Amino acid sequence: MEVVYKDLLSRINIQTVVAGFTTLLILVYFTKDLRRNLPPGPWGLPVVGILPFVGNQPQKSFMKLAEKYGSVFSAYLGTKLVVFVNDYKSMKQMFAKSGDTFNDRPKLIVIDQISHGKGIASGYLHLNLKEKRRFGMKMLRSFGMGKSSFESTIVNEIDYMKARLMQVADTKVRYDPKHIIENGVSNVTCGIVFGKRYEYDDPQFKRFLSILYANLEIVSQSGALNFIPFMRFIPGSGWNKVFRNVEMFVNEFINFELEEHARTIQVHKPRDFIDEFLKARSELESSGENVDAFDDESAIHIVAELFIAGTETTATTLKWTLLYLALNPEIQAKVHQELDSVTGRRQLPTLKDQPKLVYCEAVMMEVTRIRPAVPLGVAHCTVNDTMYKEHFIPKSTTVIPNIWAVMHDKMTWPKPEEFRPERFIDGNGKLIKYEELIPFSVGRRSCIGEQLARMELYLFFTHLLHHFQFTLPTDKSKPSTYPHVGATLTPSPYDLIITKRTC
Repeated sequence: MEVVYKDLLSRINIQTVVAGFTTLLILVYFTKDLRRNLPPGPWGLPVVGILPFVGNQPQKSFMKLAEKYGSVFSAYLGTKLVVFVNDYKSMKQMFAKSGDTFNDRPKLIVIDQISHGKGIASGYLHLNLKEKRRFGMKMLRSFGMGKSSFESTIVNEIDYMKARLMQVADTKVRYDPKHIIENGVSNVTCGIVFGKRYEYDDPQFKRFLSILYANLEIVSQSGALNFIPFMRFIPGSGWNKVFRNVEMFVNEFINFELEEHARTIQVHKPRDFIDEFLKARSELESSGENVDAFDDESAIHIVAELFIAGTETTATTLKWTLLYLALNPEIQAKVHQELDSVTGRRQLPTLKDQPKLVYCEAVMMEVTRIRPAVPLGVAHCTVNDTMYKEHFIPKSTTVIPNIWAVMHDKMTWPKPEEFRPERFIDGNGKLIKYEELIPFSVGRRSCIGEQLARMELYLFFTHLLHHFQFTLPTDKSKPSTYPHVGATLTPSPYDLIITKRTC
């Protein structure tokens, strides 16, 4: 009897110790940041933080939390402390007016293991970021970003797209525009980076795009790994699949092009971005200067980021544009009417016509507002301990800008879920330019390809609407505008009926 009693007592003591230790851990978790005066926010749960409560529309969840805790609040996503910024004034102050304080990138395990901070968008401040960014901006401008000289390159690609769509037009066959939009936009980027375009049926081009979009989908699905790193050891986490796909993309396409360019380059006559990159590295080596900003790994990740930024976001915005115009035929009719009155039926829109195409501009602005391609921007990180207003934010804290919240703020945009381009036009028919319209983010780490993207959007949009009318099939229900959140904010697949507009 005494033995049984001692055994029972031993088990009770072990259970008591475990329960006490667990309670202590929970208390430490919930109280460890109280003394630091962090921005207010929800407690969340140990280990997972608020991740279980975010849902499949995180931008909306964070916006809802901002209503309770304030536009700048803090919470744990998994094991990481994160500060969420949900208003324009705070984003501008942090990202544009506070020097480098809020402008590093956090070490999120998936992204870090892919790029090692060597890119431009993903780059860390201490890894020659400013030098890479200056070079990237210089090269994009040299290849025509923001200049009318690049207009013909984009229009040339639109002509290929138009020829394909002409084969579909007037057949009354339902057509999903997804792939032709992605092909066309990607070819513009191919021209800048590789110095060539691909035929839409080219097997290599198809594989290139399939791997690119598969990578984006896998990375978005494995996003929780960034905040709960130990999950990568769980079978089915997607960790190994991410890196297999990235390795395929790098080896089959980027490394191939880098090697081919290195073999065929004529330094006095650079053909594209890769040639310019190799030329810059060669010049630095010849002068005995540091070439860390132009090493092979940087080349791989800068090129990869140019493709992702130059293809996915622009293509996604165009897909939303056609969907909203098909859903709102009266708005599409106004676009057609303005195009016809400004350029006529026999003349294509040009960049010179842009100031006169006020309603077209308003439509594009409204699309980027209501469905921003990257609703949570790209995560920032503090480079040192800092104060924001009366709150303390520690060094290496992840800072997430909720661009969706800024562009769905009812104080700035009444009835924000209503698609209404007229909100950008004043009583005199002039365009209203809101500071709060920030689809490309704001500040020092905003998208370096913004000018190129705006040029592409304008030309693709106006040329397609000049040639075609887009309507919805009558034999199925209307497609939803409920967004799918992944690497970007995409619409669900939808079909259109395409009709040629007569001259």
